[in-house]
Amino acid sequence: MTAPMTRHDHLSTLREVFDRNVRLYPDRPAYFYEGAATTFRTYGERVYRLVAALEARGVRRQDRVAILAQNGPAYLEAYAACEVAGFILVPVNYRLAAAEVAMVGDNRHDMEMGRTAGCGACVGVLTGTSAAADLAPLATVVLDSIAALEAWLDGQPPA
Repeated sequence: MTAPMTRHDHLSTLREVFDRNVRLYPDRPAYFYEGAATTFRTYGERVYRLVAALEARGVRRQDRVAILAQNGPAYLEAYAACEVAGFILVPVNYRLAAAEVAMVGDNRHDMEMGRTAGCGACVGVLTGTSAAADLAPLATVVLDSIAALEAWLDGQPPA
């Protein structure tokens, strides 16, 4: 026996639901936070602005986007942005101390962000984006490939 059809059965993705709500209910509240309402229009504008900013920085469909945030508007916007753009959201527990978080990246900017945030480890990975000489001054370690990360995390020295 199949479930009865509803008027929303044609909406198959969260992006379709999100876009429909922004289009049909622009002035209705999308969420409330600390007593203030945010409309679907504002929510949609902020989400698509975040998508554009991430894409301008080279993030593409199926890329992972990490977020370290408490529950609130920033988290909702990041989640929705990843859903509508096809990014994979990777939540990082905000209760971790900075020293318990590792930044893994393939460019100097990633390493600078990790150092500024106080990450316990900044792991440079050679993907062709940056040279080892560029990453080494800021990185805890520079690995030849992402495949070497698991072994390094298990305590094995890099090859």
